Amino acid sequence: MNKGFRKYFYLFVLALVLIPGENVFAADEYDTFNKFCLDNFGTKQEELYFTKFGKDLLQDEKNSWQYVSENSACISWETSLPAKSCVEYGTTDKYGAKTEEEERYFFTHVLYLKDLTVDTTYHYRLVSVDERGNQVTSADKTLETKKAANAVYIPDEAGKINYLLDTPQKTYILTKDIKVDEEGFDVIAENVTFDLNGHTIRYDFEAGVKADNAKKFKIVNGFIKQEAGGIMSGNNRHDAFNPLTLRSCADVEIAGLSIDYSSPQTWGMHIRDQKETCNVHNNIILDRGSVIPNRHSFAVRSIGFDGGEKGLNKYSLHHNLIKRARQNGVQTAQTIYNNEIYIDSFSTNSFAIQPHSVPDTEAGEHYNNKVFGTGFNAYGFGWAHLNLKIHDNFVFMQGFDTKSRWNETWGDINMLSAMRVTNYDKGGQVRNNLDYRNNVIVMKGREGCEIRGVEFMSDISIKDLVFHDNIIKVEAQDDKTSRVACVDPQGQVANNDTALPVYYKNNTLISNMYHIRFGDTYGVGSNHQFINCKFVRTGNNPKYHTFVFDGGHWSHRHVFLDCEFGEGTKYNDVFWKRTSAKSSYSVKWTLTVKSEPKASVTIIDKRGRIEYTGKTDAEGKVSAVLTQCLIKPPANMKGDEPNNDKHQEVEYTPHSIIVEKNGVTKRVKVTMDKKQEVEIKME
Repeated sequence: MNKGFRKYFYLFVLALVLIPGENVFAADEYDTFNKFCLDNFGTKQEELYFTKFGKDLLQDEKNSWQYVSENSACISWETSLPAKSCVEYGTTDKYGAKTEEEERYFFTHVLYLKDLTVDTTYHYRLVSVDERGNQVTSADKTLETKKAANAVYIPDEAGKINYLLDTPQKTYILTKDIKVDEEGFDVIAENVTFDLNGHTIRYDFEAGVKADNAKKFKIVNGFIKQEAGGIMSGNNRHDAFNPLTLRSCADVEIAGLSIDYSSPQTWGMHIRDQKETCNVHNNIILDRGSVIPNRHSFAVRSIGFDGGEKGLNKYSLHHNLIKRARQNGVQTAQTIYNNEIYIDSFSTNSFAIQPHSVPDTEAGEHYNNKVFGTGFNAYGFGWAHLNLKIHDNFVFMQGFDTKSRWNETWGDINMLSAMRVTNYDKGGQVRNNLDYRNNVIVMKGREGCEIRGVEFMSDISIKDLVFHDNIIKVEAQDDKTSRVACVDPQGQVANNDTALPVYYKNNTLISNMYHIRFGDTYGVGSNHQFINCKFVRTGNNPKYHTFVFDGGHWSHRHVFLDCEFGEGTKYNDVFWKRTSAKSSYSVKWTLTVKSEPKASVTIIDKRGRIEYTGKTDAEGKVSAVLTQCLIKPPANMKGDEPNNDKHQEVEYTPHSIIVEKNGVTKRVKVTMDKKQEVEIKME
């Protein structure tokens, strides 16, 4: 198609789907967001950085990567704590040149050495400085630039720019910064490497780089920058104007790219119908925009898969730095690890990481990610159907009043949550084996925002959801902010009597407002069980309570087993804010009975109910879970009468223990207000 005709035809077609005039293109949001991060997300604002990562600034050699081109090199590494980093380099160990300093403190560093001479050895060293002024400098290292085999240069010696990369087994190398025409670069051959050689591709029309049906395609080491404006300002399509678009490709590697864009509905990388492997790593994605015409379906993503493998996939996303995303970060890949992602939410449902969620398909493993979030409605991690593993991640979110940032006026306004599992409508969606472990979560809020550390739904179809060995810290930062809790146990009210348990085991929960908020405007569930959890109170907020019941419906069958209630917290410190008189929870403890081997043990509670029967093992031990009390609203609370901090405590202890063996019977009484062991001799 003639380029001129093609351009105006494309403009005409796109005009048919433009968003309404009132949704105009917004200005660059990044400078404001960068300052927000500097003010709110540093180690000076939160000590749990040091709990998670240690106090010493270290450069992680195991998580380093480099790509050396003819005239440039991309070097990437991680630091143990956020740092500003640079690379000093030169032809001797005196260096003489250095990369640009980063604009804020990051864990992940992707830096570019430019204007190198081919067939030359360079010395370099990595320099990192944290917020405290501590500096770490690596040992002297070397790299060597070499002439590439089977190279095709863009432009060529005659100055011609070949936009169609159609020769197999070639390395196409940029030799200067290029402003592309409306077609952009298009890769259609097999076994092609597109080496940007540290240069920048700028585009202002359809796309920066496209690849169609390309197998064994690699794109590395350079910049793709969108020059937004004009026709882009009215875009409402997720498959238009993207810096990098791949369609029906197989065995792809994308590494060492720095992608910068701002137009409405744009994705940083749009990967459609991907086949076989896709390895996306050590890239920088910067979304400067704010306009989201459609938050649903494909929405807006920094790195996104559209279609592709329906079952298990071979996609991997790792060591990427997403400096800002207006809605979603990454999704779908079977493994997502060691990424650093910043969400500045401009719509409902903005997820940093969305797992592969297909019925009867394993969701994969997501670990060692650093996730930061703020804005209208940001989430750290979404949910999946089967065998999801989320572990060893660090999540830090800061809430505030975003005012008129998004046009929906219902639901989760100015609400942040680190991890979420939701069943929609009447529930029943199947979700099995969702495992969350060794994560550190920090959530802070001000100006009346809402903070949910984690929000998991219980349902008859959600089985083996276990959240264990994690730390959650939440903090209300002013008097306007009260909807703040480490855990929001949600669910479908219709299934409250039959919902399967959600387990929280061996977690440390830290709060200055509420630790557990049983129910909210989004869901009210039952059968959430807290086992061996530690409750830590901070500050002296007079509105503080250990537990609050909210959401306007009844909620019951909750259990606290062998929990540690620290100073200022209590097992019976509960505020009935907006709930039913039917709501309740139980406090239970484990009793270990030591006696003769194979002895019969019966335990009867204060009300004459047999709570346990069984036998001691070969060592003469048996353990039983016994109820101390049931906590429920005061007898005079009617319906959903609000703001009541009184309660009824139905006692089930002391308990009678009866041990029998060989015609000998022994009886002992014990008060179950803590985890304990009792020895009963049969003499």
